[in-house]
Amino acid sequence: MKQTIYILIIAIGFLSCNKHIKLADKPPILKSDSKVKENSSGALNKDYSLSNNDSIFYDLKFDAKEISKGKYKGIEKKLIRACSIDTSGFVKGKGLILERFCKDICELYLIDEKKKIKLMLPSNFDGGIKGLVVSPDCNQFLVYSSYDSANYTKFYENRAEVYGFAIAKGQGIQTIKPTFKFYTKNWSIANVIWTSNNEIALKIYEESRSAENQDKLNYKYFKSTIKK
Repeated sequence: MKQTIYILIIAIGFLSCNKHIKLADKPPILKSDSKVKENSSGALNKDYSLSNNDSIFYDLKFDAKEISKGKYKGIEKKLIRACSIDTSGFVKGKGLILERFCKDICELYLIDEKKKIKLMLPSNFDGGIKGLVVSPDCNQFLVYSSYDSANYTKFYENRAEVYGFAIAKGQGIQTIKPTFKFYTKNWSIANVIWTSNNEIALKIYEESRSAENQDKLNYKYFKSTIKK
């Protein structure tokens, strides 16, 4: 029987341990050479949920500085990571795999198969998480979610969101610690990359996106340091 343990239990557990995966919107489908396993067999007996429980994440001060498309592309092309990414899409050797489950809404889990625990990564959108990005030193990762249209207020409180996590030494779910969060009502996220271990860059758009106009959107590019 699935047991949901909300943020207080998560916080206690995390305090005991002080290849960029991109998913499409409807429904999330991986756009990379790594594939997230779908639909758990149900063998895991604990479900740790971070969705709708934000108090353990600190608010990221998004000190946005606009950069050019060329600079963004250059950073993306030169990015080197100190670890390998496994076939599920997460850091190899951590004893964790990624799995996506979609039924009415989409959820993305980090699964500790040895301890029979799965951690549902946070997203407040029915379409679920769009992407998961590991930092260059492999000691952090972030997930981002977004809604395609400026009419997001009919369905959601925000238009886009980013959540950050630290990855400690060792293996298993206890190595994952929530860090920062960021929300916006002003634009949607097309992509996020790490420019360094303490800075991220975002590709964003303000218009509503559809299959017909996605190649004609007026994309903008910003970077921000990771700080409280």
